[in-house]
Amino acid sequence: MIHAALGVVLALTLCVGAGSGASGPSTVVLSSSTGRPVLTVRLRGDPTRIVWGDGAFWVVTPVNGAVVRIEPSGSVQRRTFRGEPYDAATGAGTVWVSRHDAFDLLGLEWKRMRERSSVNLQTPQLAVGYGFGSVWTVGADGSLRRIDPRTLRVTGTVGGVSFSSEGFEPRIAVARDALWISDAVRHAVTRIDPRRLRVSAVVSHGGNGVAVAGAQVWSTDGSFAWRVAGGPIRRVRTGIGAFDVAAGGGAIWVANRFSRTVAKLDPERGTVVRTVRLPGRPSVLAYGAGYVAVALL
Repeated sequence: MIHAALGVVLALTLCVGAGSGASGPSTVVLSSSTGRPVLTVRLRGDPTRIVWGDGAFWVVTPVNGAVVRIEPSGSVQRRTFRGEPYDAATGAGTVWVSRHDAFDLLGLEWKRMRERSSVNLQTPQLAVGYGFGSVWTVGADGSLRRIDPRTLRVTGTVGGVSFSSEGFEPRIAVARDALWISDAVRHAVTRIDPRRLRVSAVVSHGGNGVAVAGAQVWSTDGSFAWRVAGGPIRRVRTGIGAFDVAAGGGAIWVANRFSRTVAKLDPERGTVVRTVRLPGRPSVLAYGAGYVAVALL
């Protein structure tokens, strides 16, 4: 049963205009409390992922093989790698990067300028996450792989967790007791039991991105954010092209690609409390330390 949202309330709309400096691919860092931009960083290619970890946002731009580290204070570092990096996660003092063309997992010790790579995993690696003492990747073959962060060896596999097509690839979110994987092709989110290594649920809503907020899990599709776990299924209209979702600061954040907005949701009331208009099309976003970083196309 689908429980209707309590209603959409646009309490405040802010505009991030040309004065933000965004033109072409870029990352805009917003204050989560005011919605106003504090930093804009130009990118040299279209972004596929942005995540928060180890005190910074990490943006991945496959076309030029770059991983960009952005601190809200303004410090920016770029490094390029072969093999088309596609997603990033942090854990165990390492930045983990799934690579599309190299078919592997790359482990970066950023400060020491050291890198390690797994063996060829026989398929493009599209998503990566860190949790439960392991690194997790999802490949183009739809399989989830558990990888030992010390040896970079595969220690377990679960097949059929997510399908993908170009521009609609899976993403991983780590909860206290499960992994959640988005599936934009099937418009679904898959719950994985990380200890028994099996699919424990498939929720047929959302599929564009996935985020964990305490006991709640949210995903997006079309014009809606969906609460897919942690309460009755609920949908909230956020804007056209709800393409990615993040959680933090007591809110859910949704990137609406075709509306060119970011919506801030109150997860308990099921309402939009702020809409921020952007100068470009938001692709992916992440929350960290009181900021929301939005990558624009």
